[in-house]
Amino acid sequence: MKYFFDIQTLKYIKTKFLVLFFLILISASAHSDHADRFQPDYPLELGWWQSNKITSICEVQSDYRFYHESFDDENSEIPSKVTTVYVSQGKYIGTSTDPHSKILWYVTDATTFPSKNNPYDKIRYSAVLDKIPNSKLYKCFKNRIERKKIEYTSYNVFTQNDLHNGLSDNEQIQAYGYMEIPKYNQCKGIEKFPVMFLIHHAGGKIFPSYKWQLHQQCVATFEPYVFKSRGYDRNYNDPDAEIQWVTETQGAVDTLQALDVVAQLPNVDANKIGIVGWSYGGVVSVETQNMFNIKALNTKNRFAFHLAYYPYCYHYDDTETTDAPMTIFKGDKDTISYSQCDEWVDMIDKPNKQQIIYANATHNFDGDAMDWDNLGEVGPACRIHTDNQGVETVRPSDNPDEWINLTENGGWFGNKIDAELIKKAMKLCWSRTQSMNEPNLEAYKDSQKILNEYIDVYLK
Repeated sequence: MKYFFDIQTLKYIKTKFLVLFFLILISASAHSDHADRFQPDYPLELGWWQSNKITSICEVQSDYRFYHESFDDENSEIPSKVTTVYVSQGKYIGTSTDPHSKILWYVTDATTFPSKNNPYDKIRYSAVLDKIPNSKLYKCFKNRIERKKIEYTSYNVFTQNDLHNGLSDNEQIQAYGYMEIPKYNQCKGIEKFPVMFLIHHAGGKIFPSYKWQLHQQCVATFEPYVFKSRGYDRNYNDPDAEIQWVTETQGAVDTLQALDVVAQLPNVDANKIGIVGWSYGGVVSVETQNMFNIKALNTKNRFAFHLAYYPYCYHYDDTETTDAPMTIFKGDKDTISYSQCDEWVDMIDKPNKQQIIYANATHNFDGDAMDWDNLGEVGPACRIHTDNQGVETVRPSDNPDEWINLTENGGWFGNKIDAELIKKAMKLCWSRTQSMNEPNLEAYKDSQKILNEYIDVYLK
């Protein structure tokens, strides 16, 4: 089912392997502040250099726009980078102190910026907007949460066809994530908390405004550290590894394994656990409703609902899903086509499963910064389908003669790969385009309305 809202405002490896589609979602939502070294327990909302905790949460008091200018040299007069920063009324941002300069920085979903100017970072205000000082723009209060590491058993898998013959031949690992319990005055007296799973994008970060918003609503949060559990801060491509990158199926396996552990915690209401994810994490949210995955892992618990921001959707012969509601949020200007999710929702054919397509909205439309980048592009003809025997094909049309049988050709990797066949699949599923990701306030606020409706109905 599809709704339109009239809103204005991998790398080609030249070895015996050829990397294909999944790097699209790595690049589509990756940000520039990734760690150069592995930081296993760093919070997922912070810039890589920020070892400090989020000390305060600030509610934005007005829709506003300004510019963060970065300088490579303290004597330079021309910035090396200019970031357009958007803050939205009612949205939450965090604060953290730079351990080196001792300057307080603000942390948003998409970027960080200083509370006061310094030789390397300066805030420039728009010439067409009245200047609003920080004291009036943000209403801040102490971040009151209890943070606890949760460990659980998971497995290294690649795509869903790895699950068709069970898990006995998959490496078992000890995965982990972090639970945060809100300790605000309005949350006193709650013995069993509702929980929202927050699934990071391929850059290894969550959109933390959602977490801080949920804590104000007395909803606890859990963040599976899918990449960090395997020794990486973000997704990666290692052509020499058995598992060359962490797919969305891998993320779904971790998330479902974590679900049963989190549901058993004494301060958690097992019947009130939702899930939301962004890009890569949005795919994970969609995949965790598929009963094939749930049965393969023998998962006992179920998510109360699934929310997915701008994912890609895989197709399966097995269309059995849980009965939990699911909403997918996409923009019609996203470089990752929305048609695959439209088709998957139609294949599921349940009235409480839907995709909402926002006019003039891009990838990361709920973010806080404008990014012009060389982005991954996935067209409507890139349909990746797994049948009931675990055979993977790329199906550009309904004509079987045009299907590319990846399994018959040796899978995604291996010596049997026909390079020309993979090039054909690559042309369908992976190209690059210069495009803008930018905030769309109306799309964000509409998706927030639906998010809050889900919380009120299923988590309260």
